[in-house]
Amino acid sequence: MNKIIYKLRPCDEWRIGEHESWFQDMAKKGLHLVKLGRQFAKFKKGEPAEMRYRIEVSADFDMNFDKNEEMKYLYRENGWDYVTGYGDFYVFSSPNELDAPELHTDSAEQAYTLKSLWKKHIVSSLFSLGAALIMLLIGFFPWFINKTPILTLIETSLFTQIFLSITYIYYTYSSLKAAISIRILQKSMSEGRPINHNASWKKHKIINDAIAFIYIIMVVALIASALGTIKMGTTKELPLGDTNLPVVRLSDIEKSSRLVRKTAYTYKNIDYGNSIRYGWSPLAPKQYISEETGMVPGEIEIDGREYLPSVQTRVYKLTLPFLADKLAEELIMRHNRGINAKDYRSIDDLRFDSLIIRESSNMKEVFAYRNNVVIYVRYSGKADMSTLIENVSYRMSFVSH
Repeated sequence: MNKIIYKLRPCDEWRIGEHESWFQDMAKKGLHLVKLGRQFAKFKKGEPAEMRYRIEVSADFDMNFDKNEEMKYLYRENGWDYVTGYGDFYVFSSPNELDAPELHTDSAEQAYTLKSLWKKHIVSSLFSLGAALIMLLIGFFPWFINKTPILTLIETSLFTQIFLSITYIYYTYSSLKAAISIRILQKSMSEGRPINHNASWKKHKIINDAIAFIYIIMVVALIASALGTIKMGTTKELPLGDTNLPVVRLSDIEKSSRLVRKTAYTYKNIDYGNSIRYGWSPLAPKQYISEETGMVPGEIEIDGREYLPSVQTRVYKLTLPFLADKLAEELIMRHNRGINAKDYRSIDDLRFDSLIIRESSNMKEVFAYRNNVVIYVRYSGKADMSTLIENVSYRMSFVSH
């Protein structure tokens, strides 16, 4: 059985001379072209042979050699066998000893066949450019509209954004480069300079292999990021009693022995009013978001309503500590809900690198960070701010190491 081997194409499809030279060199090694794909070429292992390869270009549907047996016959009569095609490029081969006449002797005439291909690439380039701009705008719009780029990066898939952006930009660049290069080739041929059928392909292959390697690394990173997000991005019901979780608990703040949990809203057997969600991203490999709601039976607010204390905690352990200050600033921006900046106070406390608080009659907020750990706590209840800050410091120690 003949062995089939796949090889990455050495350069872009419109580099006609380089491809012809590559096919010839592969044939000398006993690898004979069978089929072309967008990125790979399929070869059949056989005996080494001295072969000539020529590529015909035609954007004319009637000249589609895959379906036009009459055209294949005419080429075969002149010593050239049809091998395969991809897009508007069709490959023919002929043994050296046959000394078949060249398919084209007039470079200017051959240049005319590139005109329609150039027009197609111009249209494709413009469409690609427009699509890339739209996709980049959609992908990065939240970063600018929310004015919280670090928080958005942490809470979304960073690698997905980067991967898609680079892919859009590179594809657009390739389309524009192809259109320009085809135009240059057409002009050169119209001036009587023929295609170099023995052009060196090795330099472009090194570049192409490097791009393919980088792309594979990006895909692996994207998959790893996605798997990490799926594995860590779970929501569970918050355990009763004290735990080693780095989130502030109501039982730490409310000193009443009569404090009990109050069910808020349940979905799929999880009480989301008393839950904890674990998150992961490359910039913040440890993330915790908790909600807890309680009640003290018999205790009534001044306005006659039942006393229902609650606490929400967000904790981020960052990969890059220098982002902590910016993240704390963006958390304030996200959660201020139009509150006057004067309502926030910066407190000097040696337990934190930064501590900012805000409090009103029934609600208290803490924004703090220490080293690479950032925490936001929103508490509604009667406990004082000092108790809340004490617990924030205590809980941060659970994730600081």
